[in-house]
Amino acid sequence: MDDQSAYEVRIPIRLRPGSDPAAVRDQIATIEGVSVQASCAFPAPLASVLPSWVDRYSSEDIAASLNELEDAIHRDRQRERRNR
Repeated sequence: MDDQSAYEVRIPIRLRPGSDPAAVRDQIATIEGVSVQASCAFPAPLASVLPSWVDRYSSEDIAASLNELEDAIHRDRQRERRNR
């Protein structure tokens, strides 16, 4: 059969933490015959997630949590640099 455009195959890809989605998309798009489509979603409607998140973590030390987040981002960036 000569008309291979009649076939569509979808391959879902889950990015590793620290991956640059735009760079991955651009790299995949360089493959001949491959197109890139991305769909993203929150696990639940954001309007209902935020109030429940605030209620759940209202007693948490925000400054400490932000420091932990900053440390995690720093570790993730270091890991990303090592994997290049």
